[in-house]
Amino acid sequence: AQARDLLIEAVELDPTFAMAWRKLSVTLQSAPRAGWTQAETARRAWELRDRLTELERGNAVGWYHKQVTGDQLAEIEAYERLLVSYPDDPPALNNLAIVYGSRGRHEEAIALLERAVSGVGESAPAYVNLIAAYATIDRVEEGWRVFEQMEER
Repeated sequence: AQARDLLIEAVELDPTFAMAWRKLSVTLQSAPRAGWTQAETARRAWELRDRLTELERGNAVGWYHKQVTGDQLAEIEAYERLLVSYPDDPPALNNLAIVYGSRGRHEEAIALLERAVSGVGESAPAYVNLIAAYATIDRVEEGWRVFEQMEER
């Protein structure tokens, strides 16, 4: 909630702060606030994407398709393209794995999440999503292994 509030302050001070719009959209997922929606903030980041680095632009495009258009193929394309240049990017690894999983591409999702928890792209959400991915396909023992690894980290 504190990060969300600081990002709201940032975009109110500078409405062209594209990265703040993207990050705000993400924070609204776990810390909603009346008057602010993930779709509106994702759309604003997408509109300002030319002000972002290549890495952040790729994430903004993928997130836009998730939150605004609902076009999973465009979302997949955005994250796959991003991972060519930035193979260890935590948000791209995690978000692409989520969309793969939702389309029944569980082994591909697991491969991405294993990368996310094993390399420089390590992130807490990736651990949780990897556990869930294993549970979805009834590979519970592997899920427990990841849980123990997460707990240790």
